[in-house]
Amino acid sequence: GRIEATLARAEALTEAHRYEEAAGEYEKARPAVEGTGSAELEVRTISGEAWARMYQGELQAALSLLVRARTLTEGPSFSDVDRAEVLFRLGVTRYKLSSISTALALFNEAYDLAERSELPCDVLRSNILAYRSRCYRRQRDLQAAQEDVERALELAQSLDDRPAMANVFVQASLVAERQGHWVLARNYAERAKAYYEDLNDNLNVAGLLNNLGGLNLMLGKPDQAIEYLKSSFSTALDCDAKEEAAQATGSLAAVHLE
Repeated sequence: GRIEATLARAEALTEAHRYEEAAGEYEKARPAVEGTGSAELEVRTISGEAWARMYQGELQAALSLLVRARTLTEGPSFSDVDRAEVLFRLGVTRYKLSSISTALALFNEAYDLAERSELPCDVLRSNILAYRSRCYRRQRDLQAAQEDVERALELAQSLDDRPAMANVFVQASLVAERQGHWVLARNYAERAKAYYEDLNDNLNVAGLLNNLGGLNLMLGKPDQAIEYLKSSFSTALDCDAKEEAAQATGSLAAVHLE
């Protein structure tokens, strides 16, 4: 019961973007988890800790934990969905390390496993497609990126999964922006922002406001761009997101320079 409570607390902290605290909770749980001899609990713990460390920028530490989790999920007590989840997290970590080809291969493998499993995992499939879309965008294969993001959105909407829909609308906006469809990109970004506001996810709201500032500048609306960027700056400060606040300040400077 105590282990379960610690892991649930760590998962809640991760969802709240309190990654340092989450990683600490997972690390604290590890000795007790190892004492149970349960491979399932160990995978949940080290995969969760890896996810928190990845978001903190501790990418090599996250990678080491996920390689261990991948080895464990090869065991017979795990499903293809369990394996796909770990491969997805490995892919995200590789993406953040700019190993785009490796990340793409991991997302392909994860998606194939999820499809083959015939188990309910539409949120996972949506997340894999959204991240695979990022890889295609980085490789400038915008057609493939658009196809993945459209399919990811279908899955998220069919489940009415608001966090997934918010994340996919961000990717849809970025793909549309790269294709030069500024108005469509702005519409997608506005929808993502609305979802994040409903979720009280101010960190992502700050990022979307910054993106919307840039898009309004592209559309020849510098006054609206400035308003969005000022809102981005104040929202970022409210949630102590210094990186997002700095980004908004830099974007404001760029608008004034323009």
